[in-house]
Amino acid sequence: NIPSGTFIAVAAGLDHSLGIRNDGTLVGWGNNGRDQINVPSGTFTAVAAGYTHSLAIRFDGTLVGWGNNGSDQINVPSGTFTAVAAGTWHSLAIRSDGTLAGWGQNDVGQINVPSGTFTALAAGWEHSLAIRSDAPPVPTPGACCDHDPFGSCEDNRTQEECVCGKCEWFQERTCAQIDCTREAIPTVSEWGLVILTLLLLTGAKIYFGRSKVSNP
Repeated sequence: NIPSGTFIAVAAGLDHSLGIRNDGTLVGWGNNGRDQINVPSGTFTAVAAGYTHSLAIRFDGTLVGWGNNGSDQINVPSGTFTAVAAGTWHSLAIRSDGTLAGWGQNDVGQINVPSGTFTALAAGWEHSLAIRSDAPPVPTPGACCDHDPFGSCEDNRTQEECVCGKCEWFQERTCAQIDCTREAIPTVSEWGLVILTLLLLTGAKIYFGRSKVSNP
């Protein structure tokens, strides 16, 4: 039963929903057993919904949280932020300087955030993911693949053997997996407990099953 109007962002929790209207105000609907749709006033740029808690970034970059706080998942840190994510009982955010912050439940290391700077993040049941910003540059189309923007080769030879150019840092990926029109292909960090999760990013990594990652 979504509200009427126009929106710029939306998030879905276990059985509650949140949205940012085009004027920046928040609206919530669905289950409110933990006050997870008692949205604060003000204007916002980003929103996230966890199992039974909610988070949002105000227009000034500060964080606000509401709903279930059984694991301190809405005890938001101070500072300014550009992105936020809500897991089951943990929360994550990217600070304005690109570093990560995590708070809430940490029984399997899901808020033991790695160092470095990041551009995007996601929070699952008991695991966390983020995209680093320190990716090596991708060669321009002319340098990597003169005719095909994806650098397709005659067969499945690796980039070092391809006739379409030299992109040695791609290592074992085939030319057909390289999109030379992009400025960068970022790397991924993961930590926490991954349960039946598929991660597919530019053909580089796929993870299935249960995996506890201690060194992201």
